[in-house]
Amino acid sequence: MGPPQGYLTPTVNVPVIVADAAAASAIFYEPFIGNLVPVIMGGVYIQRIFSSMTLTLNNPNHVADTLYDVFIDDDAGTLRIGTGPAWTNSGAGASARGAGAGTTELFRLGAHLVNNVAVTARNGAATYTIPAKVGTYVGTILIDATAGSVTCHRSYGQTRRWGVWNYYNRQPLYLKGGDPNASWAYALTTIRASRGDSTNMLKVLSGLDISPFDFTFLQSVEVPVNASPGSIRALNGIGLNSTTVASGKSGSCGLVNQSASSMVPYGEVTAEFLQVPMLGVNNIHALERASNLGGVSNITWQGAEAAMVLSAKWLG
Repeated sequence: MGPPQGYLTPTVNVPVIVADAAAASAIFYEPFIGNLVPVIMGGVYIQRIFSSMTLTLNNPNHVADTLYDVFIDDDAGTLRIGTGPAWTNSGAGASARGAGAGTTELFRLGAHLVNNVAVTARNGAATYTIPAKVGTYVGTILIDATAGSVTCHRSYGQTRRWGVWNYYNRQPLYLKGGDPNASWAYALTTIRASRGDSTNMLKVLSGLDISPFDFTFLQSVEVPVNASPGSIRALNGIGLNSTTVASGKSGSCGLVNQSASSMVPYGEVTAEFLQVPMLGVNNIHALERASNLGGVSNITWQGAEAAMVLSAKWLG
């Protein structure tokens, strides 16, 4: 039996979006590589033809900052789409579906994943029951900080998030973010969020831990030295669910034991972090700090997209 051929998207009739979909009140399952979806009927898989299907989000059925799996099933000849129960933990770096009655536990049935236990499915204000091992799992969504909505960002900014993840027909995803301020000064050795603002971050989503992540943080800096000799290093980093610990390779730019004074070298720091597959939601923070201080006034960190980009790439 072939895989589902559709794609979950926050924009109707547009499987792969090219612009922000902010606070979308519905998710759509659109034909993508085809218009067939396998569902269980009478205990066996049957390929059903489908057209655009609408999953309406709802407050309180879809709680803020919460993960939900999306299932498609056949109900007496009618195709339905809905979310299962909330994950038992939707926290960044601690996400878990849970197992047993009342959870969205998954089970591999043949080549596909289905709900392992009977679930109360939700579409808008309506609820209905999907018996155990009947609902075809197609993906996972992350509700916004406001209940009943989902956001997927294409644009640059702070707190960029991607709230829709597809299990089948995965496409390259990306987020890009950074601080909108033109510049700021910081030259302490204490690691912190860029400009001391924890919203300089990306929120990535993966319904299953099957695809690796590629994180990069590029930023322009000025490293003034006003003593002779003088030393200074500007370092940026990538924080995985942390604003105090950097993961992967940190970027570095500066001077060591420079004999001239009143110099302001300008350069770029590049941090990189290749991460194994992760489950659920994870927060990726832009970090900054200094080291090798001596004869320095302040490091000037440059902001806005032309000078600062924290990016994430993965499949979903």
